[in-house]
Amino acid sequence: MQRKIAFLCLLLCLSISLAFANSIDATRTFILSEDTNLDDPIKLRQAFAQILAMNTGENIFDILQNPLFLETNPKSAVKRAYFEKIERKYLSGDVSKYWFHVVMDEDFILQMVQKAGFSLLPHERQEIMLWAVKEEWIEHDEEFSLSREKGLDYAYNDEKFTYWFNKWSQSLGLIFTNPVLDESDMLEVSQESIKTLTYDASQQSLERYHTEQSSLIYFERDEGTVKVRSGYFDKTGNMTLKHFQEISENEDIVWFSVMADIFDKYASLRRIKSSSLQNHSVQIEVHSIQGYDQVREVEKYLQKLSVVRQMDIIAASKGSLILKVDLIVSSDTFLEILENDNFLERNQNNPINRLVFDVINQEL
Repeated sequence: MQRKIAFLCLLLCLSISLAFANSIDATRTFILSEDTNLDDPIKLRQAFAQILAMNTGENIFDILQNPLFLETNPKSAVKRAYFEKIERKYLSGDVSKYWFHVVMDEDFILQMVQKAGFSLLPHERQEIMLWAVKEEWIEHDEEFSLSREKGLDYAYNDEKFTYWFNKWSQSLGLIFTNPVLDESDMLEVSQESIKTLTYDASQQSLERYHTEQSSLIYFERDEGTVKVRSGYFDKTGNMTLKHFQEISENEDIVWFSVMADIFDKYASLRRIKSSSLQNHSVQIEVHSIQGYDQVREVEKYLQKLSVVRQMDIIAASKGSLILKVDLIVSSDTFLEILENDNFLERNQNNPINRLVFDVINQEL
């Protein structure tokens, strides 16, 4: 019983809002359905697998094949389920489709994560900068005839693309943000550079928006198909490419494939492996603090870290702060998280059993 309570506390900590990220509700999701049958067990399993993916960062298809998952009956854990009809303008052909919304009991989710030994993906999601262009045929009405040529344009005003992209990102718990696209963006990142998936967009995301990850999307609708080329830049500076193609009647499916691929790449660098989960306490000293307001900023930052279970201030002054911090992860994992946020800089001359940092002088 104590083990279960400790594990639930661990996951609760992972749902606390982080100062540099957006917190999601990982107890709910929605999947695509062609009917409104609430008693279909396949739909429920698909939705449950998607919720588990949001909580763990594991690949959805790996979850669906996990023996413990296959033995579990999620029906009793459903708190709410309902259908939402999708507007015809977002669909191709004479078809009807629905969103199947599911809200599940948090304890049931956490117990499944624990039994299966899955990793954990903090509910605080870092923003991904989206650079998107589309190529389409443009008709010109000339004096005696019509001519057609392909033109490249930003895709943010493409209603079908933005609908499916936003819906699938919500269903998987990813947070995207768009560039301003003012003169600065257009000079540094051309539409052609987005199409060819160059590093220009990634560099602009990092230098102007301080966003470490970027997603580049190029797509073309032509002769009954939609072709997508996707590039993802992660915080290491590496880029991975992927190509997708589908008949236009199933454009919803191709955008799910794109989003699932982005989710896997995002989660691969942020999920916490089960081997890194350990409850222990450390003493943390933070120096180079300028004034009491900055003491409060450091305190607020550490309190909101999802891997911090509890924190007690031992001493505070204008120049330093000493705390006792209870962690749910190893010290190495904790240090990696702090390094990613770039708010505290570690002093390498740490005494034994203490972690010493200096504040990087910047606004939260």
